[in-house]
Amino acid sequence: MNPKVADDGSVTIYREPTRPGADLEVNWLLSAAHARGALTPLMRLYWPLPPALSGEWIPPPVVEVT
Repeated sequence: MNPKVADDGSVTIYREPTRPGADLEVNWLLSAAHARGALTPLMRLYWPLPPALSGEWIPPPVVEVT
């Protein structure tokens, strides 16, 4: 619910079947070992501003880090 945000404003999500370590667990999503690549990112915008509704605003890309 309250992910750890990096100094540059980015958020790294760790999606793996084993715990990444106590300091990273706040950004950890448990996944099955066989589910690699099966995640569909979803962003919910509550009370979006007009640029999001018109398509002018585009969310930042998801970057896979292996």
